[in-house]
Amino acid sequence: MALASPVKKADFGAAIGDSSAFANDATFAAQSIVTSPDGVGRLIRHKFPAGGYSTGSGVGIAAFPKPAVLLKAAATDVILEYDLRFEPGFGFSLGGKLPGLGGTDGSVSDGAPSGGNGLTTSVDHGFSSRLMWIGPGAYSWANSPPNSSPTTTSPV
Repeated sequence: MALASPVKKADFGAAIGDSSAFANDATFAAQSIVTSPDGVGRLIRHKFPAGGYSTGSGVGIAAFPKPAVLLKAAATDVILEYDLRFEPGFGFSLGGKLPGLGGTDGSVSDGAPSGGNGLTTSVDHGFSSRLMWIGPGAYSWANSPPNSSPTTTSPV
C-alpha cells in the first residue's frame, strides 16, 4: 500500500528507516513510497518536473543523493534498482551520477562513507557505491569498499 504524497520525513522513517538526520521536508515533497511492482517490497518514487533535474529552487537530488535513509535493521544484502526513462535526444554528453548505496559497520557516523576520499578511519568502516554515465550508452560504476581504495570501472 502506498503512503500519501507528499511524504514527510517522519513517514519515511516509519516506512523504511530513520531519515531524521537528512534533508528538510521540502526535499521529500516530490517523493512517495509505493509498493514494488512485484508486490514484495517498497520503493521510493521521485518525480521531477518536465525539463528539470531538481524538484525546486534548492540543489535537489542532482547535487546530493536523496533520500538518505537509515535502514531499520542491519542488512547483509541490499539491492538498489533503477527504472529510468530518458526522452529521445537526452543530453548525456555532460554525464551524471545516480544516487547509490552507502553504509557503515555501526562503529562510525552514518555519514562516514565519502565515496572516494581515500583510506581513512571512517572509510575503513563503511562503503559507498554508485552508477555514473559518461555519454550515450556508456556507464561506469564507482565503488569504495571497506578497507580498500576506491575503484571505478571502465566505461561500458
